[in-house]
Amino acid sequence: MSEVCRKHRRKDNRKKDKCRSRKRRRRRKKKCRSPSPCKSERSPSPCKSERSLSPCKSERSLSPCKSERSPIPCKSEKSDRSSICHSICPCPPPNGPIEESPCVFKFENGAIIQVPYENLSTSDYSEFVIIPCSDTANNQADTTAQFSTIVSGRDNTLAPDVSCSAILSGKGNTVLNDSSSAQGLNTVAEGETSHTEGTETRAVGISSHVEGCNSTSVGNCSHAEGNSTTAQGDQSHTEGDSTVTIGRSAHAEGSNTTASGTYSHSEGDSTLTIGNQAHAEGNKSSAIGNASHAEGSETTALGTYSHTEGLSTVTIGNQAHVEGNKSSAIGNSSHAEGNETSSNGNHSHSEGDSSTSFGENSHVEGLSTIALGNQSHSEGNQTIVLGNQSHAEWLKIISIGHSSHAEGI
Repeated sequence: MSEVCRKHRRKDNRKKDKCRSRKRRRRRKKKCRSPSPCKSERSPSPCKSERSLSPCKSERSLSPCKSERSPIPCKSEKSDRSSICHSICPCPPPNGPIEESPCVFKFENGAIIQVPYENLSTSDYSEFVIIPCSDTANNQADTTAQFSTIVSGRDNTLAPDVSCSAILSGKGNTVLNDSSSAQGLNTVAEGETSHTEGTETRAVGISSHVEGCNSTSVGNCSHAEGNSTTAQGDQSHTEGDSTVTIGRSAHAEGSNTTASGTYSHSEGDSTLTIGNQAHAEGNKSSAIGNASHAEGSETTALGTYSHTEGLSTVTIGNQAHVEGNKSSAIGNSSHAEGNETSSNGNHSHSEGDSSTSFGENSHVEGLSTIALGNQSHSEGNQTIVLGNQSHAEWLKIISIGHSSHAEGI
């Protein structure tokens, strides 16, 4: 083939290639004139390939689309240029969901979600102050609080600047200090690391604890529980109904009991202790004096280290001791025991039934015996001595006079 023929063939091939190119461009333009789901306002190429990243999803997208009557302007992920998304092009909202009411969010596709809690610490979410989401609960928490929560309830309050505190449940509860908690109805946790629960209870002291109804713990590390109980001393403990502790490490339990004094203890019904290390238990028993002790029913120990027990027994005097029924010891170091026995005088001693001693160091024992006088002594049955250092013993014997002595029948 000659060189001339080759040149002509090349020209023909070029013409054919140009024609093919023109046909391709026509087909492309024709295709582009068809309705397109996506059309950029500024892009010279209104249509993109199927593999290109488009702000509009395909018809198989799981996200529902708005109707053609309400086109939604949306933005591409890679540019700020706006485009119109129609029914087959769902677009995510540019700024996320809209909060229609507290913690209720509505998406543009109609979906609604509700978040149960909200974090009030918007300046630093890590130092959270969380309360339940509600228009009507009226829970109050100051944004200056840290790491604190109201879990549930209404009309509850976390005070400003509290840290690591919580209100667990209930209505009208208040927490005023760090690391404290409250639950119930109108309770107040005032002291640091305090805890209160129940109705109208208040924990005032550091690390104090109170539960029940109308109860109060005032002292540091104090504990009060029950109805109208009060623990006022540090490390004091009270429980029951209308019980009170006043004094460090004092303890009271029962009904209408009071322990007043360091390490004092009162338990039972209407018992009372006044004095350090004093102890009273039973019914209407009272121990008044340091280290005094009263137990039983209507017993009274009045004096340092005094002791009384039984029914309606009384001791008046330091180191006095009485036990039994309606017996009494009056005088320092006096002692009475039995039924209706009485010793009156320092170091006096009476025991038995209806026996009586009057005078210092007097001694009587037996049945209906009497010793009147200092250092007097009477024992037996219905024996009587009258006079200092007098002595009588046996049955119906009477000794009258200073240092007198009688015995026999």
